Amino acid sequence: MSKIEGLEVIRLDVRSEDKKYLSASRIPRLISRIFRAHSTWNFHLIHTQCLLVPGIASLIASKLLGKPLILTFHGSGIVPKTYFGLGRSRLILSKPLAKLLSLLSEYSVAVSPWIKEELPRSVFLPPGFPKTSRSTHRERKICFVGRLTEEKNPLPLLEAVSRIEDENLKLVFIGNGPLRKKLELRAKNLSMDSKVLFLGEVSEKEALDHIRSSMLLVIPSEYEVFPLVLTEALSSGTPVLVSEGKWSEWIRFKGVIRSPTSPEELSNKIKEVLSRIDELTAEISMEDFPSWEEISRAYYSIYKLLAGGEID
Repeated sequence: MSKIEGLEVIRLDVRSEDKKYLSASRIPRLISRIFRAHSTWNFHLIHTQCLLVPGIASLIASKLLGKPLILTFHGSGIVPKTYFGLGRSRLILSKPLAKLLSLLSEYSVAVSPWIKEELPRSVFLPPGFPKTSRSTHRERKICFVGRLTEEKNPLPLLEAVSRIEDENLKLVFIGNGPLRKKLELRAKNLSMDSKVLFLGEVSEKEALDHIRSSMLLVIPSEYEVFPLVLTEALSSGTPVLVSEGKWSEWIRFKGVIRSPTSPEELSNKIKEVLSRIDELTAEISMEDFPSWEEISRAYYSIYKLLAGGEID
């Protein structure tokens, strides 16, 4: 957004090392920070990437300051098994609060049709796709990027790859989480030590390099909202295999393949995809995808609308 001429973006980072930005106790502090920012810059509106606690703080601040509020919902408190810090409540409190925030804000954006279904007043505006040149070098490897947690389904992926008889095929896990030790032990028991790499947390550039050099990115999650790693893979020409389910049924980009997540069915689908990987890679066209520039311009139009044309 900051690249748009005439638009100044003031960014307040609500994260902290102890992750207490997810705690309701931080709401007063966040409101205070917004007030201090307004006293310095006298901004026209507030735009919050809506974790629910920052969303609540932004809503209160916007009403007190008389500034319009736009909320972009990425799924926190709406999709299953997400937390937002009020006693680690799940959908009992979080979904009604998300709907209330959507209703009380001046503009509500959902990054996937799934989220829009839960927030009827919202509009659908997906993340943009980065402009990345296609990789000319592919290694015989499959890449997973994400938290190593139950809902991300890394274990069925490990089991599926263990069924593929290909000595040269590697499986790369990028990310950490509570399942890492279990996955490492299972890989050892399956005699896959040399075929599976656990890289943990890596830089954004290193993760992208692995995605670009892989034959396939797999997202076997039980649920997602709009995984940005999908856009990064497709923009670099890497096909993506996603789990079947409500979260992925609307994704219709070329280069995206769906599969059940049982180890046997997932294994068969991976083998099928690898057998025609050149064909799938050639099919991917960036003409299908909105760029970040296009999405930024869409948001800019919303800003001008909410600010009554005061933003030039």
